[in-house]
Amino acid sequence: MINKAINEKQDIINVSYKLAEKDMDVSLFRKILSWGSSFLYKSLFSKIKKYNITVLTCSYRIYNLEKIKDIKLRSDDFNCCAELLIKSMIKNLNITEIAGENIGRKFGYSKMKIMKNIFNILKTIFLIKIN
Repeated sequence: MINKAINEKQDIINVSYKLAEKDMDVSLFRKILSWGSSFLYKSLFSKIKKYNITVLTCSYRIYNLEKIKDIKLRSDDFNCCAELLIKSMIKNLNITEIAGENIGRKFGYSKMKIMKNIFNILKTIFLIKIN
């Protein structure tokens, strides 16, 4: 990832499990939540279409700190990843996506509260729009 960022002068490298074209062992409900949040973000922020990014939620990423350090984040939960990526797109940073496998959770459980996260997605969209 570092070599790609340097050699191709990319400010952000995003890793997408969707590009890996491998079935993930996740529930249908989790897939619907992921699709729904991506649909909302893509519908409400036209810049996303220019970048053709497939994963906006939490993912592995590498950032050029000099390019993103002035971006102010308001989210304080899982949604900060999407907020930073969307604000980077609005700022016209060089962003590319590469394939990567998501092997899922082997132990434990997610601590994400579903209803709270849905509310926070809507809050994040609102905060980006008014900023």
